[in-house]
This record gives sequence, C-alpha cells and structure tokens, in this order.
Amino acid sequence: MDDTIRASALPTKGAEALSISMDTSSCEHKSLSSHEDFSPLKSFIAQAVKEALQPVVEHIEALEAIIARQAEKIAALEATQEVHAENGLIQLRLIAQLREGVQKTPVEEPKGTKTVARVKKIDEVLKARGSTTFKELERILRISPKEMNRLLARLDMRRYEVHHRPGDNREKVLRLKVQIS
Repeated sequence: MDDTIRASALPTKGAEALSISMDTSSCEHKSLSSHEDFSPLKSFIAQAVKEALQPVVEHIEALEAIIARQAEKIAALEATQEVHAENGLIQLRLIAQLREGVQKTPVEEPKGTKTVARVKKIDEVLKARGSTTFKELERILRISPKEMNRLLARLDMRRYEVHHRPGDNREKVLRLKVQIS
C-alpha cells in the first residue's frame, strides 16, 4: 500500500498548479513504544485524509470542466465577432458605393419653358396642398391626361411619389417624397 496521498489540479491559463502531498509513513508518535503496530492508525488517517480531500478534488475537476467550456465559448464568440466585423466593413463599402452612384447620376432637367413652368407649378401645389390626384393636377395646370403622363415622365422621381388613393385604386395621387438630409 502506498503511504503517500496526492491531490493535484492541472494548471490552467493564468493560474498556478495546485498540489497537495502528504506522506503518512512519516507519522510517528514518540510516546508510543516501537513494538506497537501503527498500520491500522496509518490506514485510518490516510483514509480520513483521502475522504476529506475527495470533495475538494471533485470541485476542482468541476471547475476545470467549466473553464474548458467557457474557453470554447469565448473562442466561438471571438470567431463570430470577427465575421460580424468583416460583414460591417463590407456593408459600409457597399453603402459608400451606392452613395457615389447616386451622386454621379445626372438629373435631367426638363427642357421646354412650358414644361419647366408646369413642374414648378406642380411643386407649388404639392407643397401647399400635399398629396394631389392626377385629375386635380390636370385641372390646375389645364392639361389633358395624355399631357400629364408626358409631364410625369419628365419629373425627377427621386423627389416625387406616385401611389393609388387609399380605398380607390382607380385614382392615382402624386406627392413629394420626404427629404432626408
């Protein structure tokens, strides 16, 4: 039988190794005679120490398992964080490219004097009244529906929005888009 009891925990990152060692063979009592057999006493003490240290060893093993799982989780989170950072950079580049593309798109100004005057009148009406039906704009501008369609083709649709009147899909409405600066 080995008279040495050992309990140890493997060192983890940032921690020192824990090592407990006790040699039970050196336990002697001077007042007892040398003829007496200390074997039962030694084994009793060894068993008591072993039983006392067992919960500590189990606790250390449980903590090591927790640390290992946490290390795996941290590694996974770090990998995910790198992917998110790369995706963020890609998104920023795409946004910048889209902004450059919008800025490079030339705005075609209407050419005729009547067309320019009509576009200005549409702007004034929409600013004053808000959303307005095509029929109302035709009446205000004194133009035919055919001429209204030609005029709509000349409008910068980044500023205007065409939609159907709520509840009546037969009537179209023109409104200014909300400008975000």
